[in-house]
Amino acid sequence: MDTAREAMRLADVDPGRAQEAAARAVRVARRDGDRAAEALAEQAFGHALLQCADVDTAIRHLRRAAAAGTAAASWDVVAKARMNWPMRWCSAGT
Repeated sequence: MDTAREAMRLADVDPGRAQEAAARAVRVARRDGDRAAEALAEQAFGHALLQCADVDTAIRHLRRAAAAGTAAASWDVVAKARMNWPMRWCSAGT
């Protein structure tokens, strides 16, 4: 969970490093079966990708965050992940 938290912290200040940290955190969380950490790591990954304007990939990670968060009953992660979904349509101009 600490790696996922660090990735989330980095998402605004250094999105490139955040993506690396989030990818590592996702692997560790999946290996350990920690769905809450996986949700937070996927949320960080998605947020960092949004900062880099990679909206389509970000949405995939945010959806994964919501799915893992639902499985872990991490409702705050689910809500925050879903709040960013409209970014896709805004950036696409629709």
